[in-house]
Amino acid sequence: MAGPNESILEKIKSKLDRRLLSKILATIPGSSLAVLDVGGGAGWMLTLARAAEPRVQYTAVVDLNEKARPFAESSGHVFHCSRVEDLQTEKKFDLILLLNVIEHVADPAGVLRNLAGLLTRDGKIVVKTPNTRTLDRYIFQNSYWGGYHCPRHWVLFNKDNLVLTVTDCGLRASQIRYTQGAPQWAASVLGVLSKRGWIRIDRERPMHHHFLVSPMLAFFAVVDYIRALFSPTAQMIAILERSPRI
Repeated sequence: MAGPNESILEKIKSKLDRRLLSKILATIPGSSLAVLDVGGGAGWMLTLARAAEPRVQYTAVVDLNEKARPFAESSGHVFHCSRVEDLQTEKKFDLILLLNVIEHVADPAGVLRNLAGLLTRDGKIVVKTPNTRTLDRYIFQNSYWGGYHCPRHWVLFNKDNLVLTVTDCGLRASQIRYTQGAPQWAASVLGVLSKRGWIRIDRERPMHHHFLVSPMLAFFAVVDYIRALFSPTAQMIAILERSPRI
């Protein structure tokens, strides 16, 4: 949830994330729900999930950063320090969050298959990932597109190949919609400005600390929310369910 030291943009994002979680959790039956956040760090999204839906009683994080464990556990979340591909647990989850993670793994299909096996019968997986079929990619692909995020992004998707991958993993996409990708836009613009020598970005002054970041995030978030009404935007959100044949 929003903390006293959060910026206005962070508070707005927390409010929007909580609203999204509330809508999704409301569609899942059961008196007690379990939620897993893949790459969830200290578990702040899980804390939002608990605030959004009182039926959320069990929350867990799987993350590679062992340093996040005490923060996650102090908030009441179970912590697994592991690659998601290697996660083994008998616990089944009603909701699995895979937010801006699938593009970071070498084998997205392997990750989805493993997570499919962790779902309850009515469980859902929420995938958020960059969209390659979008205006910002067409503008910046030959200079500096933020969606590349090299070398951290390994596999990138558009709606069509995401659906194919999901289907091959025994899942189905009940919904795919587009959402704002302001960080991609900001990174793209700042990258171009730096390349042209108009601003300075280096180890001592990294991109996310630049004074232009906050106004750019606000501006491009509005741009993408408007564009989402009539065209694909920089990010996709997919709601996945188990295929009926499983």
